[in-house]
Amino acid sequence: VPSERSLNLKNAPNARDAGGYLTQDGRMVGWGLLYRSDKLAKITQTECEVIRAAGIKTIIDLRNDEVRRKAPDTACLVDFAEYKSVPTEVEAASRIEGCRAMIIEADLGAPIAEIFSILAERDNLSVLIHCSAGKDRAGGIVALVHLLLGVHPDDVMADYLLSNRAGKDVKAQWLQAA
Repeated sequence: VPSERSLNLKNAPNARDAGGYLTQDGRMVGWGLLYRSDKLAKITQTECEVIRAAGIKTIIDLRNDEVRRKAPDTACLVDFAEYKSVPTEVEAASRIEGCRAMIIEADLGAPIAEIFSILAERDNLSVLIHCSAGKDRAGGIVALVHLLLGVHPDDVMADYLLSNRAGKDVKAQWLQAA
């Protein structure tokens, strides 16, 4: 992940700022308002301080209850951030079907609406959205935010594919399917 985006967390290598992209009407998505990440279960106290220093006030965890129980986020996060659990799981036979289902699955309408309500409240900013790998669910939600803000689809795809640099396997066709 490019250094200007990355939070440089060894134990959450896909943690990064989703801001800085130009919109098609010439504005820019603000830096330091929306972050995405992989799981935060193994971050250290020092890494927790990096997250605090980034100004993150709200953490949205997209993992289900069972996954959170097996790998809970590091406790130091609740010292400064409000924690919100908004599970966004889908059952699918393939990654492409899963990405597509995340967007069109009726059962996910309410969780996605909840996420957008959280993002719409200025007092919640800065927000970090994470799942297990920070690429599919978190990547899909951030892609939706970018598209709604008017970020060019090529930049939305480029941001999505940055997860590959963090050692997470993503393919363009997964986001295209969504």
